[in-house]
Amino acid sequence: MIKKNIEQALRQGSMKQKILLYMNDLAIFNTTYDPEKHLLTDKERTVIYRGLKTPQDIKYYNELRTWVKTYNFYNHETRVLIERVKAHKQALLQEVLSIEHNSSYRDIINELLDLYPEKDSREKALALALDNSDLFKIYQEKGFSPYVVEDEDHDKSKRAEKRIRTTIDKLEEEAKGLKVILALLNQITAKSLPLKPYKDDREEREEQAREELQQVKLMVDFINEELDYSLKITPYDEIDLPEAYSVNSINKESALLYE
Repeated sequence: MIKKNIEQALRQGSMKQKILLYMNDLAIFNTTYDPEKHLLTDKERTVIYRGLKTPQDIKYYNELRTWVKTYNFYNHETRVLIERVKAHKQALLQEVLSIEHNSSYRDIINELLDLYPEKDSREKALALALDNSDLFKIYQEKGFSPYVVEDEDHDKSKRAEKRIRTTIDKLEEEAKGLKVILALLNQITAKSLPLKPYKDDREEREEQAREELQQVKLMVDFINEELDYSLKITPYDEIDLPEAYSVNSINKESALLYE
């Protein structure tokens, strides 16, 4: 909102408009934490606050103030959940890097084995390779020379699979909780606290959640392809919400837009 419109609202606006201006100013700080982006000066905020005289104005101010506190509480929860998603994603990334390392090592071994086409020399090379790594086993199709592949029955492989599945289960749980809270914030900003800074902040948090889960999906797809697993992670937009968290009528405009 340009300075001229702010000054006009302060001089000629209704008390409700001034309260909304006050709350928009507060919303900008709550979502950016940047005092340089304030719409109002300390003096202008004080004038508005001291202008609260009628029971209706005081009630309206207190209702918005309550919803601001509610928004801030749940918004903090979304930040915590997103950090948890990031932590689980990092753990999954470590598994991906380990899988990539083992796959590269396997491919190098098999390429070197091709240098030993004779049966005796190839068997010695295979034995040497298996002595240096307990993650592989010999695999041979009829009519072809033997190669090494990952031993999915090895204890290390089983433990890795258990870790990966546990991590994905935790990711699914955190993502569902995150979407529920973001849906609740959507309800709040659509009906009870329709202020643009909060709407933009919620949308930014939702996009962040969407991107984090998309990165997780890429890693899960890689793991499935490399290890022949059938793991699944639900994309953010496909997570089902309880009916109570749907918004049937969304107010697409802020109570007080600032541009």
